[in-house]
Amino acid sequence: MSVKIAMRSVNITPPAPVSLSGQFRLRVSEGVESELWANIFVLEKDDTEIIICSCDLGAVIDVFCDDVRRKVSERCPEIKAENIMISATHIHTGGPQLIDIYWGQGEDEEVNELFHRQ
Repeated sequence: MSVKIAMRSVNITPPAPVSLSGQFRLRVSEGVESELWANIFVLEKDDTEIIICSCDLGAVIDVFCDDVRRKVSERCPEIKAENIMISATHIHTGGPQLIDIYWGQGEDEEVNELFHRQ
């Protein structure tokens, strides 16, 4: 019985300037101080794969998570959608709300593309 582990980080920093979430007033970035990352951990044991992904975002929404799970399962049918966990680090200075980006309301097409690339 063996266990396989893989890890990867993907840069998800949007191009500046973008609106910053987490306040009651509009705040716009003046540049990038720290990059934002999606950190992925994959564990495989026997015939089971588990994926854990933590994103430097304010939040992740169900429709986004469901879409990611569906796309991963389409590309890798051996990975069950219910074995994919996606979470946010809950930052307040890291770019536009994912809910706006995901539903096509992001202020920049490049930003939208970061979350829709395949």
